[in-house]
Amino acid sequence: MLLADHHKIALTLPGISVTYAQLLASAHSFARLFAAGTKRVLIFSENRPEWIYALYAAWCNRSTVVPVDHQATIEEIAFIIRDCQPQVFFCSLERKALLKEVLAGLDYAPQLLVFEELQPAQEPDLSPIELVDPQATALLSYTSGTTGTPKGVMLSFANLLANVEAVTIGTPIYSRDERVLMLLPLHHILPLLGTMVIPFRIGATVALSPSLLAKDIVRTLSRPPADLTIRKSILNYWLIIKPYNQPMQTRPSTPVNHSHSPVTSMAEAKRYPLPQNGHNPKIFFLSNSTIEQGITHAV
Repeated sequence: MLLADHHKIALTLPGISVTYAQLLASAHSFARLFAAGTKRVLIFSENRPEWIYALYAAWCNRSTVVPVDHQATIEEIAFIIRDCQPQVFFCSLERKALLKEVLAGLDYAPQLLVFEELQPAQEPDLSPIELVDPQATALLSYTSGTTGTPKGVMLSFANLLANVEAVTIGTPIYSRDERVLMLLPLHHILPLLGTMVIPFRIGATVALSPSLLAKDIVRTLSRPPADLTIRKSILNYWLIIKPYNQPMQTRPSTPVNHSHSPVTSMAEAKRYPLPQNGHNPKIFFLSNSTIEQGITHAV
């Protein structure tokens, strides 16, 4: 089972709550837009509910998902498209113009589906999305290409589910009673697994921050219920709340993979603690670098 109705809220973001039933209905609605058995489906968008619907729609139709950084350049996305030749493209309206420019140079005609232009199905399908073949390729995730051209990494459903079981059964870090903060871009494998696939598989609730701006993070953290699990997956990421009307900044010497990354020093951490509103977030650091002494106490 990849996705089922857990009879509760699946996803929240400012002003919106999506139940598991609605998530399933939207995924099946998207799945009806392209043929079952389509080999590869590319997703080119910022984090948003439709990104999630598109991924589960692809898995419903037994397709491999190709997630692409929404900040990718024309050259970068053109390379990925020519390399794996997806048959279906999902994108946001913001990314449509760039993607159409790339598509104009292709020697085949893929199907382009723009989130803002899609209409929901009239008869919602709430059936679970089943796992058909554990050895099938679930994701084709491209490396950043820092040491050469990007390489497509093939990840099977068995691979993904082994990770799910490792942190829900082997070492039960996740539980269905938690909310998990979705903050980092979903084209990265760790936030895709840690803030989407894992919590949705076990029936937890995901709180989607609209952006990496401090004011959006604070607003997301400030919503009930009280407990929020924060997964931080890029090297040297530390969640620090800075003035709410300013984007997060990075230290020039620190390598990061995304603009406006919440990376800061211990001194900055002490200046901007999380709001004391009764919330008790559980914070996990995933990094190959040493965390500054005392950083966890600062937040």
